[in-house]
Amino acid sequence: MKGFLEANPLLVLFGVLAAGVLVGRVRVAGFSLGVAAVLFAGLAVSAYDPAIVLPEAVWQIGIAVLVYTIGLAAGPSFVPALRHRGLAANLVTLLAIAASAAVTVGAAAALGVAGPLAAGTYTGAVTSTPALAAVLELLGADTSPVVGYSVAYPVGVLCPLLAVWLVRRLARMRRVHHGLPAALPAHPRPVLRTLALPSEGTPAFTAVGSLRDRCADDGLAVAFARLRHGEETRVATDGLPLVAGDRISVVGLPVEIETVQTMLGARIVDEQLDLDRAQLDVRRIVISNADIVGRTLGEVDLGSRFGATATRLRRGDVEVVPSDETVLQPGDRLRVVAPVEEMPGIAQALGDSLRAISEVDVATFGLGIALGIALGTIPLPLPGLGTFTLGIAGGTLLVGLVLGALQRTGPLVWQLPHEANLTLRQFGLVLLLAGIGINAGGALKHAITSGQVGSVLVLGVCVTLTSVTVLLAAARLARLPLATTTGVLAACQTQPAVLAFAAERAERAQPGAETAVNLGYATAYPLALVAKLVVAQVLVTLLR
Repeated sequence: MKGFLEANPLLVLFGVLAAGVLVGRVRVAGFSLGVAAVLFAGLAVSAYDPAIVLPEAVWQIGIAVLVYTIGLAAGPSFVPALRHRGLAANLVTLLAIAASAAVTVGAAAALGVAGPLAAGTYTGAVTSTPALAAVLELLGADTSPVVGYSVAYPVGVLCPLLAVWLVRRLARMRRVHHGLPAALPAHPRPVLRTLALPSEGTPAFTAVGSLRDRCADDGLAVAFARLRHGEETRVATDGLPLVAGDRISVVGLPVEIETVQTMLGARIVDEQLDLDRAQLDVRRIVISNADIVGRTLGEVDLGSRFGATATRLRRGDVEVVPSDETVLQPGDRLRVVAPVEEMPGIAQALGDSLRAISEVDVATFGLGIALGIALGTIPLPLPGLGTFTLGIAGGTLLVGLVLGALQRTGPLVWQLPHEANLTLRQFGLVLLLAGIGINAGGALKHAITSGQVGSVLVLGVCVTLTSVTVLLAAARLARLPLATTTGVLAACQTQPAVLAFAAERAERAQPGAETAVNLGYATAYPLALVAKLVVAQVLVTLLR
């Protein structure tokens, strides 16, 4: 059997993927590993036969695809998130890294772990392969850091996974204790209400356009769908005048609709402005036309071109009210109210092709990842310590963030359809986990049979627990939201497996919360990567 498996690494790879995912679905006392179980399935196979190895390209492709797709998804929201909570997230990360470094020095002395071995243990406990490479470069022929890294690395993955599960569990228990639902409500969806303008006097606004402008100035995310004047119902385009006694349908959150009601001095009536389907129609249209992807809804200008209005936009599982500044992405579903005769033209302008959004533009996808890998190989100066590189993960993440924010460059559309992004992200993650697990198990088994494995394991546990505990405590003091905190924790470990687990748990607890996890990760990751490179090299000097 061993010989058969050694001769068929692809069989092993996909067997590990299947077995890991199946094991990850098993729940024990409310806990399940989820997709992270693929890592441990790989470790088990490699421990069974250390001669079973996969090419490094397997996990390298996995990490490139995973981190690049995360960058693309987080790019449009990254800069606002950096301004909003970026400083706090990065300070929390630095504090956790500094605390784990201090514990490494103290615990290594107490446990009698040699300096090079302790430095390697630190890199494994914080799961930083670039930091290990920097340590090996400083030490030359001494390979003892690899042993420390191999022993501590599984701890550096498992402890944060357990921490994410635990804080989520505690948050759920607190909510139940206070009489709240165990899971947070889904992202609130817009509702439709009909407002009746006063039957006498002059309306506060002369036209739909002036009312829409005022709402935009006040930051209200509302849309106006239909306007009834007398017995005639029309699409509520900007040029239509508002007359006493008119009925206008408004889409938005209830609290924002109440604000519009106050502006107009109107009342909410229990009536729907039914459409005469011979005149007006309502359809959800899929954004698939590459010419408008990455452009704003205002640039598409449905009102002037087609006499239409967009009242809702659905992206993934989240539905919002679009504005003129909303940037359209492939796969968005736009709810449009328009004259019947204009619907074919609108569908053609927006694309409305499910087949088109199910296909990935391999040219831009491949180019983006290639740019990220190239960036990751460029030596960057580190004053007093030589140079460092961002590596595959750092390079692809930064390029993904930039291209995701740009959306498109001329005819090149960088963004992926939401569903395609999630599919590629999942595939990249399982390749990464399987590749790391299958290739690390042999080194781990060898390390267990060596001399100081017990002390090294204890040191690794101390370092990881310190990092995790300090980060969670500091994040609580900084009042970072739970979803953001778990993303920052994954960034502090520079560990995509923790990120995927945290995102999965956040989405299960509150639909739409995955975005906050990814933003937390993207915000803190660059600083965490560089800080651990510096700390690892400083530790080599201190522990000598």
